[in-house]
Amino acid sequence: MLQKIIIINNPNEINIKRIKQLKAELLLRDFKQIKCKDEVTAKLRKNNIRFFVYNNAKLLVKYKTNLLYISSYNRCSYKYLKLVNKKIFILGGAHNAIEINRKINQGCDAILLSRVFETKEKKGFLDNNKFNYLANIYPVDFYALGGINQNNIKKIKNSTRSKGICVMSAYKDFQFKF
Repeated sequence: MLQKIIIINNPNEINIKRIKQLKAELLLRDFKQIKCKDEVTAKLRKNNIRFFVYNNAKLLVKYKTNLLYISSYNRCSYKYLKLVNKKIFILGGAHNAIEINRKINQGCDAILLSRVFETKEKKGFLDNNKFNYLANIYPVDFYALGGINQNNIKKIKNSTRSKGICVMSAYKDFQFKF
């Protein structure tokens, strides 16, 4: 079974019932922009929904989570966090081999690799074969992001070394039948 991560840009998009139904974790993107951080995180903790904080190690302690996401443009090292707490899980965003190497050197446990499939919003994508190639040559787990839908989800499950998938807008009506 693939692990599921849902990326949320706006706290108003959080659907607790849907996230629990999917047994997904939440990545709160643009966390600095969320005005009601304390309320949102308290609600997530109350409902036993695990969530990643975005690019800010200090918020791990404040919001009582051990999940940190560092975006592809973030170049800070987070290896020291493992010395403080071995349970901290760091997910790093990457689009190519150079960024994957950077994330591994920063202390990431897993890589969120995007765009696996074509999307309407952005040009260029890896495709399933390149995703598999990159996932097989690095010693970390990979999560697939980008263009994932009901038609191609089985490609990820059946043919990639993906530990999980990550979706953004698709989670509202995505059935995750695989």
